[in-house]
Amino acid sequence: PEIDPGGAQRGPSMADTDTEAAPAAKPRRRKRRNRKREIREQVMAMIQSVEEILDARGATMFKEIARKQDMLNKFNGRTVLVPIDDAFVDGLETWERTCWGVHVINGPYHIGELYAGGQQQPVSQRYGDSLRFGINLQGKFTVFLQSDDNPPRKAEIMEADIACGEGTVIHFVSKILFPAEDIV
Repeated sequence: PEIDPGGAQRGPSMADTDTEAAPAAKPRRRKRRNRKREIREQVMAMIQSVEEILDARGATMFKEIARKQDMLNKFNGRTVLVPIDDAFVDGLETWERTCWGVHVINGPYHIGELYAGGQQQPVSQRYGDSLRFGINLQGKFTVFLQSDDNPPRKAEIMEADIACGEGTVIHFVSKILFPAEDIV
């Protein structure tokens, strides 16, 4: 122990302890960093792609349309409202190209965030295409277009918050949402 100018004794200096601990700390930090990298890679391997999720959930109609119109690779980091196969009452012809504008939202949002916000603008920038989120009397989340006073195409959220690779979040909906001018 050293004696400081005030006469008190001190333990080993910080320089002494740093040189003793430094060689052991570097391998531990490296192991920790490597372990974090391994965990991140394992988690990313478990997260399925949009296409795999659509296959697993039986969303064959939506997947076929998305593939034909080269949309599967354009969902990265976005929220996608995927109509279930029953929503395609007239087959693939039910879907119109303008539907993409109201079924895709920029940014990955979970249903609680969409509901809390009440209203969300999809990739379509028309005011009437703004989406409204709520809860129906049965306690299910719903979505419809802002422009509809009495929404004929109000859709229930059938399954929510499905995280996909590339930061995409999918919510399965009961109906196809048509942009305001497409509603008859």
